[in-house]
Amino acid sequence: MKQTATGVSVGWACQLRMCFIRNGGMRETGKSTRGGRRRENLSREEEVAFLAPFIEKASTGGILIVSEIKQALDERLNCKISLAATYNLLHRHGWCKLAPDRHHPKVDVLAQDERKKLRDILTHRVTEVDQGVASRRTTASDVSG
Repeated sequence: MKQTATGVSVGWACQLRMCFIRNGGMRETGKSTRGGRRRENLSREEEVAFLAPFIEKASTGGILIVSEIKQALDERLNCKISLAATYNLLHRHGWCKLAPDRHHPKVDVLAQDERKKLRDILTHRVTEVDQGVASRRTTASDVSG
């Protein structure tokens, strides 16, 4: 509920009054009251220093593995953090997933190759059979009558 005289709520007016009393009638200039990362685990500089070895590894042709970064971050902070927090950290520093995984880690490549070969053989036979049938089709001149 806003006060009609001041245009602010009763709670906000009380906070302003207490701030005024604490500072002896002067406005706080050194400390910002809004904005910023209030729940950060590491400062921006610490994050850059933490990511430096991973960036160096990735710049020499390596792959950026998020699970390794998450594990190192857990050890650095001495607590478990979520995978989303790790992705947010990477996003803050301009990283994104450039390419999807090419195949499932449990895939059997040899079995896939065999299926591809079998498919090619079968499709080749089907086209040969279709061509043979097409050459044996009768035309109107073949039918007497």
